[in-house]
Amino acid sequence: MFTKEIKLRFERSAVQYDVLTCPSCNSRSNLTIYWTSINANKSEELTSVGCKKCKTFFTEKEDCHAITFWNNYALIELLKKGKKIKHNKLYKYLYQKAKAEKEADFLQDKINQYLEENISTKCKFSIGDIIRDKRDTKYNWIVKELSSVYGVNTGAFWILKVQCINKNGKILEGETELWENDEKFLESGVEFYQPTRWTQLKSGNACLYQDLEYTISSINLSKREAKLKNGIKETKMNSLTKLKISVHDINET
Repeated sequence: MFTKEIKLRFERSAVQYDVLTCPSCNSRSNLTIYWTSINANKSEELTSVGCKKCKTFFTEKEDCHAITFWNNYALIELLKKGKKIKHNKLYKYLYQKAKAEKEADFLQDKINQYLEENISTKCKFSIGDIIRDKRDTKYNWIVKELSSVYGVNTGAFWILKVQCINKNGKILEGETELWENDEKFLESGVEFYQPTRWTQLKSGNACLYQDLEYTISSINLSKREAKLKNGIKETKMNSLTKLKISVHDINET
């Protein structure tokens, strides 16, 4: 990726790196490496390598690729000027390798996109769903992640990463994987559990009261009471013993 200007985030001299001299100004003193955010939370960066004086940079996702593409550009231009470059054949091999790696990354992204669009979508469960394994019904699980993979010995299949829910509705640490070939054993699990604190109740959220579906319309923490609605019917309750709320409300901090 060739760029004339970039938005600065952080920079340092690239002189100490294996970066070839700028072929335009014939100087090493202005060789620079930049790191620039490519999303709001700064979790991904682009690396740019080039000459600050000439404002010529090569920008890539990997540091080594940015350096390699700059070196290839500088090598071609310096050789045109009759300069002798030590290990010039090595730089050419490194450039070919970097191009192959970028092509491999591009294809891997295409593979991942295909798996997400054509395999993950076959799973009837989504992130946040509560499920149960019919082979061991004493446990309920919450889906934390849905992904798909391909293996030469298995073909393509989806994977659910799940966490166990204890009898009080608390989500336990540690993850377990359930694969697509487990699907025939999976069913919707128990979503509602008895709360232990009034602060776990959330106005507007669904609940079960005496095993009937309601919506929590209002909560009075000082009086330890809540009003529930079922259609036009409103019920006042002042005890948590007959109430069940969702596992998501149980675990909300």
